[in-house]
Amino acid sequence: MSSRDFELKKGVDNMYSCCAEHVELAIDQIVDEYEVAPVVEMISEENQLSTTCSFCENEAIYIVNK
Repeated sequence: MSSRDFELKKGVDNMYSCCAEHVELAIDQIVDEYEVAPVVEMISEENQLSTTCSFCENEAIYIVNK
């Protein structure tokens, strides 16, 4: 995936939805871009239905934002 594709998949308000495999990458992105500690929250079961990872097509289980 190119960096342009990645930027297009970034959520609103500088938020990343991510699977367990990519949670560390999302944390690193927030730290690198904004130099702040990110907030990591587990997605509730009600919101998991159509949420996919910002880095791949797997089901997202975390939201990472600044």
